[in-house]
Amino acid sequence: EGPRFIAFDPGRMPGTELARDQPAPLRFAWKNILPTAAKMIDGASTTKRSGAMLAQLLVKKHFPTGTGLHVEFTGDEIPSSKISYDEAIQDELIEWVQKTVL
Repeated sequence: EGPRFIAFDPGRMPGTELARDQPAPLRFAWKNILPTAAKMIDGASTTKRSGAMLAQLLVKKHFPTGTGLHVEFTGDEIPSSKISYDEAIQDELIEWVQKTVL
């Protein structure tokens, strides 16, 4: 069957260090205010929620069929970038993985 590729989008995760390069007021809000409001922010998640979905993907309890998929923290498949559908690039990636990783 060969390797399968899935890109995982953990969503925006307020409270993490992802905003560490932002100005102090934004870092404060990111660390102290937004984690509480994350459930009301479109595209936001928590480390626990995103980590749980990634774990399900890794142990194949929630594993979409196919390859070259883009899955977000909700488990839903979402469109990927246009370039990701280029079969020549997909073949190049598979070749690289087979030589380098497998």
